[in-house]
Amino acid sequence: QPATRSTSRADRHQSRSNAIRGSSMKAAHHRKGTAAVLLFLFRSGAAFSSNTATGSSEAVHVAFHAARRGIRHRGGFSLFAERNDASEEAARLLAKAREIRESIPEQQPEASSKVADEADDQTSSSATTAAGYRLYCDLGREDGTWMDPRWGASGKRIEFTLDVEFDISLANDAICLKMVKDNFGGKSSAVRTVKSLKSARLRGGFDKMQCYGGGYRIDVGGGNSVCRFFVECEGTPERGGTFGDVWVPQGCLYFSIPSFGNTVSNLSAKECPITVRQIGWHTGWRREESRIVGIFRAKKLEDARRIDKY
Repeated sequence: QPATRSTSRADRHQSRSNAIRGSSMKAAHHRKGTAAVLLFLFRSGAAFSSNTATGSSEAVHVAFHAARRGIRHRGGFSLFAERNDASEEAARLLAKAREIRESIPEQQPEASSKVADEADDQTSSSATTAAGYRLYCDLGREDGTWMDPRWGASGKRIEFTLDVEFDISLANDAICLKMVKDNFGGKSSAVRTVKSLKSARLRGGFDKMQCYGGGYRIDVGGGNSVCRFFVECEGTPERGGTFGDVWVPQGCLYFSIPSFGNTVSNLSAKECPITVRQIGWHTGWRREESRIVGIFRAKKLEDARRIDKY
């Protein structure tokens, strides 16, 4: 009996050793197989191709689906059947990735980059001549505005005209600081000076509003160009005025209008928004936000003078 008990103990010890050795071999195969796939992906550079996003995703798709065919599942763990098979599979996938990468044509420079460069060069293209426009402004409550609910609630509006000139001279730091900073995804030209008449014409010229000029720039992004500019004005009285519950806010009026050819000499003729910058909570935190106060149209000054007779 003692001999039999010793033999059984030895058998159990041997079985336990074999199980541990088998698990170690499985883990080693798993690590080697995983390392082979990672080494393949690193060397091929398929997942980090700088040509196009399509080439990158296609290479990764081929790599992983092909790798899955070389993997067998045991007990919930993915193990390579043999180390040699993993090496051969990695070599085959590397060749496939190179083939895919070489088949991708070189990407042409993006059009937006070209247009952005043109926006930077706008300083030279607009520097040849200044452009004059008459702004036909119509202020009042607009749908979706963040203005105070009492502002323009009656539906009354203020119409006025203002002659401006987009000058070629660069703006000073004070003007640059007043420009809106909302062109996050594109390029912007240098800020230049907007000159205006000393006063805007209200009520057909019977009333006036002091104006002090401002600044402008051309913003380019997504193949489109927009002229953004502002004019600083005295505004109209908030209380006791002749326009009821609507008034022109004192400070800067901001204008935004499409431009063609990345130059102020060819602005759009459609109606565009007028906004002011005021502190509020509409964006989720207290900050300076844009609020629509009306619409405007821009007409070249020579055409406007011929039509309006002044």
